[in-house]
Amino acid sequence: MKREALIAVRKAKGLSQSGLARAIGVTRATVNKYESGRASPREATWKKIATVLGTPVEILWAFSEERRGPKRTKAATPPATRKKELH
Repeated sequence: MKREALIAVRKAKGLSQSGLARAIGVTRATVNKYESGRASPREATWKKIATVLGTPVEILWAFSEERRGPKRTKAATPPATRKKELH
């Protein structure tokens, strides 16, 4: 589920960001961060959102994973390179 879909479901339910925020116990700014991808709710909050929106939580979790994308791993820097970086 794309970020736009979360917004669309919220609007289809007739909820503003403020209304959803009140229903799940967070600020409007926090809901804005969820919808813009700058923050991700904890599991308990996802469940509250799902309940309020009448949407299966699995759909919302799929949205969360899609937004985060694959985990990035930092390649190990060879010791010789690290030493040069320190000077």
